Amino acid sequence: MSTLMERLVAGLIAGATLVGVGMACVAYGHSNGKDTNDGLVNYLREKNQEFEKTEVQLRSEVSSLKLELQGAKSAAAAYPMAAPGSASSDLATKPSPSINVQRVTLKTGETAQLFGGKIAISLVGIKFEGDPLRHKVIGVIGSLGKQNKPMDSVDVGFAVVFEGHEVRLISSDTFTATFLVTHMDEKI
Repeated sequence: MSTLMERLVAGLIAGATLVGVGMACVAYGHSNGKDTNDGLVNYLREKNQEFEKTEVQLRSEVSSLKLELQGAKSAAAAYPMAAPGSASSDLATKPSPSINVQRVTLKTGETAQLFGGKIAISLVGIKFEGDPLRHKVIGVIGSLGKQNKPMDSVDVGFAVVFEGHEVRLISSDTFTATFLVTHMDEKI
């Protein structure tokens, strides 16, 4: 009987040990998993805050673009463009009262030739960047047989002299840029 009792006691001790080891594993897994879960929750919370900030910025940009588009529609209604194939260009080229100044509005990917082809301006693209955010123009000024002059992310007000002409960026928006080109008098 004592061997049976010893076996029973040994079995109870082994069972208690197994239960203790199992409980220790569960406790370790719970605490380790809790730390991992807390870290994951904090990470996801930070990412969510970043996405919310980005969403606010994008909504602001969309509102700004809607206003620009509405303004462009109003301007287009006020100044209708000539029909394709008509005598006037389908670019919005407007000579000023002086023959020495010409104004041209280009869409992205367009080129205009001014002063009888003596100068050409190409609008390559428009970036929305900077601090504060604004439309920056990328383009090229050129003339037949002359070295091109690049405009790389320039702001409104940028001016450059090219082959006796001052080319000045006077406005830019999401889809267009307007340039004022002045033939410089050589006597000055």
